[in-house]
Formats: sequence, C-alpha cells, structure tokens
Amino acid sequence: DFLASLLYARGVRDPEGAAQFLNPSLDQLRDPFALSGMDAACALIQKAAAEKWSVAVYGDYDADGICAAAMLLDALEALDVRAFSYIPDRQSEGYGLNLDAVESLAGQAQLLISVDCGITGEAETKRAKQLGMRVIITDHHALPEVLPAADALIHPLLPDAEATPLCGAGIAWKLACALLGEKAAAKSLDLAALATIADLVPLTGENRVLTALGLSALSKTRRPGLQALMRAAGIKEGAPVSAEQVAFQLAPRLNAVGRLSTAQ
Repeated sequence: DFLASLLYARGVRDPEGAAQFLNPSLDQLRDPFALSGMDAACALIQKAAAEKWSVAVYGDYDADGICAAAMLLDALEALDVRAFSYIPDRQSEGYGLNLDAVESLAGQAQLLISVDCGITGEAETKRAKQLGMRVIITDHHALPEVLPAADALIHPLLPDAEATPLCGAGIAWKLACALLGEKAAAKSLDLAALATIADLVPLTGENRVLTALGLSALSKTRRPGLQALMRAAGIKEGAPVSAEQVAFQLAPRLNAVGRLSTAQ
C-alpha cells in the first residue's frame, strides 16, 4: 500500500505503468524518427560520410552542451565522418550561434550541426547557407516566432507540444540512436544522464529512462575524462553514482569550465 501510494502520487495509475516506472528500459523510449526533422538530419549526415565532408559540431559551454557535443562527435566518428567541435567563449562570444564563428567555420566545414543551441539563430543559419554550408539545428530551448531555415531542424516540441522536454544532450542521444541504432548509442548513456540531471529537465518519461540507465552506465564509464572528473569529486571508482552526486559534484565542475576559461 505504501509503494502504491507513492506511485499514485507520481501519476502512476495502473500495474502496467508501475512496472514501467520501477523497471526503466530502452524499449520504453520513443522511436527517434518520431522527432520532426530526424529523417532529413540522418540523410544529410550520411551524405557527409559518403562525400567525405568535414563537420563542425557547434555546442554550448555548460554541462549539457559539452556532453551533447562529445556524444555527437562519438557518433560521427563511428560513421567515419571527419568532425570537430566548436564551443563558443562565454565572455567574448556569448551563448549560441554567432556570425563571426559561422564565417570562420565556413572555411573549415561543409556541414554545421548545432547541439543545445541554434533555435534562435535565424540570421546565423542564413549566413552559413550563403557561405555554402549545410545546417542541422538540434535544440530544446524556447521556440522563437521565426524558425531558422536550416536543412534539418530537430526540436522535441516540433510539432508535438506534449512531447518529453528533452535536454540538448537528450536530443543528441536520439540523433545518435537514429544514426547508429540503440545498442551502439547506449555507449553514450553516461553522458546523457549527466546532462539530463545537470540541465534540470523534468525527470519523467524518456528523461527518467535515460537518467536511470545512464547513472548505471556512469558508474562503469570507460571515458578517461569522466573517470578523472569522478576522482576529483571523490566518487569511488565502480561505486554506484547517484543523481545527487551528479547534480552537486559532477555537473558544477563541468559548468565551471566555461566560466573560468573556455569549455572547448
């Protein structure tokens, strides 16, 4: 009765819902291609792989943006796509796409992919396309009145306003799923959980699944950077990692780098 009361208070109304809530699994996630723009984005990335384009992954200087950029670079590397990250400087450039960066990147890449930013970058997207780049925008922030005219635009609230409000890395993980399949993308669940907790999105629906599975993956991560980060935070290697430890020990350290210097 006690457990049933707690579940009911959290909106769980039947045994099937309780079983899902208590046993998160990847099969509870929506098909990544249910996200608007996913087909177009995947087709463009596959074209980049086939034609040996260079790809710039444009992120953000907080934990969500850093994790999203790292995750997408992983996926692109698995497809043998030449890719590099660009994280704007918080002090001199500020948040999101900026024209100077776009003009510089146009000389280095044929495809620009934003993660955790870009939805308000109408002018920057237009300029990138004028300079010959193709543009994929992936973002989760508030929708502007005028959307950028990107070649592909992935946002969890387009067109389904009732969808789970994924964070930037959550969307990047869904893109990795679409490109590689769930099994291969599962290798990045450690980053997905870290970013989902750090960005304070509601831990319900898909976010809860990504976080539950990702926390388990985080405790066993083979990423040298995350291993070092956890050692610095005093988290024992191989020990279970809690959402509280991510929120108060890991995420603040990642958020700090963009304030102290450059998150790149």
